[in-house]
Parts: sequence; structure tokens; C-alpha cells
Amino acid sequence: MDNDQNSNLVNDGETNSDRNNIPIMDQHSSMTPLDEGVSLWKIIRGCLIAVGIAGFCLIFTAGIVFLLPNTPLVARFLPSATATFTPTATFTPTSTNTPTFTPSPTNTSTPTPNMTATQRALDITNTAQAFQSKATSVASEWKIVLEDNFDSNNNGWGTETTDGERATSIITVSDGKYSWDISTHDLDITWEAANTRPLGDFAMSVDVKQIGGPDTAEVGLTFREDANYYDYYFGINNQGEYFLLIYYDEWITLIDYSKSELIRPNETNRLTVIAEGSHFTFFINDQYVAEYTDERIKNGNVGLFSVLYDANQQAVFEFDNFELRAP
Repeated sequence: MDNDQNSNLVNDGETNSDRNNIPIMDQHSSMTPLDEGVSLWKIIRGCLIAVGIAGFCLIFTAGIVFLLPNTPLVARFLPSATATFTPTATFTPTSTNTPTFTPSPTNTSTPTPNMTATQRALDITNTAQAFQSKATSVASEWKIVLEDNFDSNNNGWGTETTDGERATSIITVSDGKYSWDISTHDLDITWEAANTRPLGDFAMSVDVKQIGGPDTAEVGLTFREDANYYDYYFGINNQGEYFLLIYYDEWITLIDYSKSELIRPNETNRLTVIAEGSHFTFFINDQYVAEYTDERIKNGNVGLFSVLYDANQQAVFEFDNFELRAP
């Protein structure tokens, strides 16, 4: 800044060398020494004023510089082409609630019927109707081999009073019934064969009733008893169950103990077996209940049976309206 001031002074006045070259005033000049001093003073005053103005400007400029915000000087005085700084927007995402997915309701349609169950029911119904028709056909076409209402014992059923190792038995034909009064000492199976020839194909029916005794006692029909005493047993109990057993060196269950609403516990129930070859059909109270196929015993005697399973049990079993038919 001092150099600038000196430069200005030189331009406005003279240099020292110039002053040395100023010619001495002519005596004939009109400027007096006083005038010459006044002129010099003006020059000095002008220089002082210029220096003062320059200093003021310098101080003013410095004040502006130091009073501005702390921004680089280049940015203050030589701004770039982007004069206005636009800050990058900070994106604050609007909270969007995750939508709750409401599933479309499953179309409710009328369920398709269980065709398997329906078909099974139809098959059972058709089977029952077919066997009912067969029973009717047998009753009308097959010849009677033995028929007995037990008004007498003309057909030679076994009767006796015995006190054996397993039971005391009183077996009679009386009052229109074939009656078995059994009191056990142990497990007891009583059976009596009808006085007929051995049969393979047949239809046999009888009314049975248990009077007294345990509900586990059993009563029914035995058939195809051969020379080895192998035979089949179809019966019921007062628990409302029917079953099919075979004795073939050992007891074997063919149709497991099954509940049936056809059975009337403690009342008279009519049992029927139709045997054709290896196929057996069973009825209770003249209604189809089951069928079974077995080839182990081909033919044999038919008859009646009862079972008491434990000692010190007593029951009366009554049989009536026995009927046996064969082709």
C-alpha cells in the first residue's frame, strides 16, 4: 500500500530529480516567495488528504472482510457460477404402515359328498337287500330237512340231567321249549347236534333266549361239525354282540365280537345261517348282519350251543322254532 501511495505522489507532483531540474525563478516572475510557500502547502495538503482517503478505504475494506461470515475469500469475492447453494434435500420417508393383508374369503361351496362313504353305504344296502332276497328264495325253494317247535321231543334231541366236571346240566324239552339249565364249576361249552345227516349247503334258523346269568354268556348255532369235532359257531350275547368262531385245533375268531342294534338283549332273538360252499351269510331277527368265506370245513352236522366262561355261573337257555332246509 505504501508503494501505491508513493506512486500516486509521483504522478501528482514531481520527483526529486525533477525538482532539482526546476529552473530558478526569474526575477521578473510575478510569484512571490510567500506565494511559492502557499503553493507548496497545497500540494502537501492534497497529498495528506489522498493518503487519508486511501487509508480510510483500506480500513473500511478490511472491516468488511473481517465482519463477513467465515467464508473463504474466493467464495466471498469471486463467487462461482452457482451463486446460490441449494442444499440437497434430506428425504425423510413418510411412514407407510405395512398394509394388513386380508385374505380373500375362501369360497364356501356345498361340500362334495364323500362318494366313498356313500358308495359303501349303497353297497351295504344293496348287499343286504340281495341277501334278504336270497333268504326269501331259500325259504321258498329249499326243502325242509327238519322243523321243530318243541311241543314234543319226537325229533330225538338230547336230554339229560348230569353233574359233570365242568357243570351241572338239566336239559329238557318242555313247555314248548328246548331248555338248558346250566350251573358251572368251570368254563362250560354245551352243544347238541340235530338228528340229521351231515350237510354242506343248508339254511338253519332258531329262536334263542337267555334267562338269567352273566351278559357274557353266549348262545347260538353250530354247523359243519366233522369227525374231528371241528366246527363253526355263530352266536350272540346279552351285551348286544354277535360273532363267528371256528374250532380247528384251536379257537379262531373269524368275525370279531361286534355290536348290532338288531340284537334284543334278554329277549328272544332269531338267528339264521345260510351256507353255500365256502360262503356263509348271517341274519339276526330275519335281517342281514354279516357274511364270511372260509373253506376249512366242507360239511358236517348242525346243532345248538351255549357258553358260560367262569365257575359258579348259572343261566337258562331256551330254543324254539328250529328250522333246517337244504337244496
